[in-house]
Amino acid sequence: LHAGAVETPRGGLLLAGPSGVGKSTLTAALGTAEGGHLLSDTFVVHRGTTLWAVPEPLLLDRWSMEWLGEAGRVLTEVPHNYALGRGGYSIPRSRYQQRSEAVAVVLPRRAPEPYLRRIDGAQALSRIDAFD
Repeated sequence: LHAGAVETPRGGLLLAGPSGVGKSTLTAALGTAEGGHLLSDTFVVHRGTTLWAVPEPLLLDRWSMEWLGEAGRVLTEVPHNYALGRGGYSIPRSRYQQRSEAVAVVLPRRAPEPYLRRIDGAQALSRIDAFD
């Protein structure tokens, strides 16, 4: 899947959505938070609710790094040119997780005001298929 994934103290979160909605920024924030571990930023392999890591650099723009603030200090810049003005960053190996059981799917999207709404599994699957 074109998605990010993190392990939290409550289980795995899959963050899926189109490019530019903040998946990488949220993945970095959750992966650097206390008790958080990064699985993947751009791609996630899964079978049912089991998520597997696809380790690669986090791709973040300047705004994301500023928004992360102190949390971004644990990231190390990868010396390579990435598309869309993004920099590549690695997270300490101790913050990686190889596998997790998903407890929730988060589908971030751009909106004028923050909100949270539950949707059923069929709706989530339909949106994830559209993003891929």
